[in-house]
Amino acid sequence: MESEGNSELAEDFGVMETPTLIFFCEGRPLMHLVGFMPEVDLRRAINDMLSRAPIMLNTNLKSILSSILQSFLLFAIFLKGYLLKVVTKLIIVVGFLWVNEFL
Repeated sequence: MESEGNSELAEDFGVMETPTLIFFCEGRPLMHLVGFMPEVDLRRAINDMLSRAPIMLNTNLKSILSSILQSFLLFAIFLKGYLLKVVTKLIIVVGFLWVNEFL
């Protein structure tokens, strides 16, 4: 989301700088990643989050989420100027998969 247009929501989640990635599970934030991170550190943080995700994230969803996040990382390397758009699309796709997996 664009934090300037959603200042109240950004404030609710403590977003003070961009980029900020917040990973959610059951509506609760699991992890915040703030500021630019080299690819290797971002991959490590995401893999650590996935390995500690609650049991309710089944293996299939973990695999799908991991693939999407890995793809995001590859795109982010080349689309630095469009990072916000890529992150937004990632969130939409992950949200779609989440809803379809658990409804």
